[in-house]
Amino acid sequence: MASLRLSNSAFQDEALYLYHGHWMIDSWLHGADLDSNPSAWFTGAPQLYPVLAALLDGVGGLELARLFSTLCMLSATVAVHWTANTSSGAPARCASASSRPWCSPSAAPSSS
Repeated sequence: MASLRLSNSAFQDEALYLYHGHWMIDSWLHGADLDSNPSAWFTGAPQLYPVLAALLDGVGGLELARLFSTLCMLSATVAVHWTANTSSGAPARCASASSRPWCSPSAAPSSS
């Protein structure tokens, strides 16, 4: 039973985003200062994504936060496909949309 429970734990990058999001929310609610610059080490929207993911984590747990992350990834893929569709033909849009997962930093093999 313990191995089943631990198999669904957050990965390091997920935990970092969720922890920082909860930290930002606590800072806003209680007036504590944040002594870090999230835009220096987070990609994308460092003031938006961690906070939304932390809110969803508080409401529905890690599963809801992962669903939100999946929807963000799918919307980015659709945006790349749409951009390629409007600027070039079918081979370019298929190649661009299919290469998205392989070009992202998350596609790199993990050392764990």
